[in-house]
Amino acid sequence: MNSLFIENIIKEFNWDIITSMYGNSHSSIIGFLSSEWIKKSPDHSVLDGVPSPFVGKGRKGQKNADIILCKGDKPFIVVEVETLVSKYLEKIDSIASYIGNTEDYDGISFGLLVMLNYTNGGNKYKHNWHDVKQYAISKDIPIAFVSIEKSKVDLGDTVLDQLKRRNEYYPWEISSIDYWAFGSDRKIIGGNLFKRYKAQMYAKNENKDVKIQISNEKIELVINKMGLDEFTVLDFYDYIKDNEKDLLERLDSAFMNSENKKGYSPLNYISNRLVHYSRQNDSLLSPHVSYEKGKDKCFMKVSEKDKERFKSDYIAVFKLK
Repeated sequence: MNSLFIENIIKEFNWDIITSMYGNSHSSIIGFLSSEWIKKSPDHSVLDGVPSPFVGKGRKGQKNADIILCKGDKPFIVVEVETLVSKYLEKIDSIASYIGNTEDYDGISFGLLVMLNYTNGGNKYKHNWHDVKQYAISKDIPIAFVSIEKSKVDLGDTVLDQLKRRNEYYPWEISSIDYWAFGSDRKIIGGNLFKRYKAQMYAKNENKDVKIQISNEKIELVINKMGLDEFTVLDFYDYIKDNEKDLLERLDSAFMNSENKKGYSPLNYISNRLVHYSRQNDSLLSPHVSYEKGKDKCFMKVSEKDKERFKSDYIAVFKLK
């Protein structure tokens, strides 16, 4: 199945539903995928407690997928849901085993790995998108990732908040849901699935915290689509303006009511977000340094035309590694 078909199927699920689920959501997500799939067609069914892809070899060493979404009288999508980053490659291997067993699992069109990540939790919960994607590509199988990122929130004194304090998984809310697909046509497609924009990054707008976010995956998608070895925040913003209308509206709406014209703007936010991203270990960009340390290396003089937009004499330049 090619990447576009995989993307269309992933987008058919109403991912907003799971943003109201709290706790260790492994079983809840399996239930969500199952019910969403079944209600789409009377021809759909689900295999829970999936048999191993290795038949007749006993229980030792067997790997069993979480569920298989079926279409008609054949399996259609093999699904794994995983929280620990250390098991992602193992789950990709599991999916590959099912897809490779065409005798017993004839009909599987692609695999789906749903990854739950706690963005400010322990390292075991923080995935490395780049390595996982490259590993999936090396397997040369049609596969999709859905990354569900959670951020820790401050709890109040309500009855529900008090209950949430009693479980280490409860004080987390979904901040973004992104997807990545690699099809039989070997094309890569990615994007955002969570419509309501929750955030880990904040901007001040009329003394209120406006929640917004551009995920690392979205940054990487835009960088790859632009195809530039180096770029400025204006290049990044212009690409969003032309190709990511929903994201642009969310960014603009966060600042449109600001009375302080010299205040924090979408360009300021994007620039700071790119700087932060560039300093992460698995970033596609070279680490950006401050103006004082890298004026000649990481900044360029702004043209008179662009100065009207950026309101500064120098602008940060971001470079691919």
